Amino acid sequence: TGCEVAEERYGWTAYTVGTEVVISGLVPAAALVFNLMVLREIRRINSASAARKFGAAAPSVADNGGGAGQCGNASRDAGGGGAGGNTERKFRTTTVTLLCVSFFVILTTLPAGMVYGLQSYANFGSINMTDEEVLADPVWQRHFAMTRVKKVIDEVSLSHYSLNFLIYLATGMQFRLRVADIFRRIRRISRCCRSADELSGQRRRSRTSWSATMEERRLSSVSNRRSRRATMAAAEAANDELAKSRRARSQRRAGGSDSGGDEPGQSETGGADGAEAAEALVASKV
Repeated sequence: TGCEVAEERYGWTAYTVGTEVVISGLVPAAALVFNLMVLREIRRINSASAARKFGAAAPSVADNGGGAGQCGNASRDAGGGGAGGNTERKFRTTTVTLLCVSFFVILTTLPAGMVYGLQSYANFGSINMTDEEVLADPVWQRHFAMTRVKKVIDEVSLSHYSLNFLIYLATGMQFRLRVADIFRRIRRISRCCRSADELSGQRRRSRTSWSATMEERRLSSVSNRRSRRATMAAAEAANDELAKSRRARSQRRAGGSDSGGDEPGQSETGGADGAEAAEALVASKV
């Protein structure tokens, strides 16, 4: 039936404020103190290392009259050569990377906790005002301004979940090499997969070609068998016709001899012509 502000729950407020102060206040502040201590220790180590190197080089030159051997050793030590120099460079690179990440997390976390603590001082104005009165009320305007600031800072604070990768790339040589190696492996894997796909395609094409060849051979074999069968059938038909012609010629000869030899030359000529035609038919079929 109306609009009322809910009663404040002090237990929940104490829990949220306490966790926010610890996570977004004490932890970044402690990290900042430790980072400053690390920077001071690095500066002390560098100063002591430089003093030790120059102090070791000067007596060797004075005592030995500028001997080439020890002077060369001192110059190599001052230049940080050898395994010790490599270890020191790796240590410095790792320290710089971790310090950059830590300072970035502090810069993106500490403001969020500060704004969360300050927003309690920008409470709501009166809820019984109209929209025009709210736009003119300084209490509401302060609340809106704090809300806008908090939203911007919250978005900036979320960036440390994604931009740490860029910090590692910018400050860590080993990290860059490792990332490059990972991408090279991915490219090799993709290339191998592409080669495997091409090989599989070639195998499919070869199987298809082999199947087509075998089908062509099968059809050719079937056609050859059918042709041989047709040729044999034609030869048998020609042989039957030749046998019939020979039987007819024999019958005509027998009938001519029975009839007393009327026109024997004509019958023999007709029989010979029939036999030659039958033999020519058999030869053409074969």
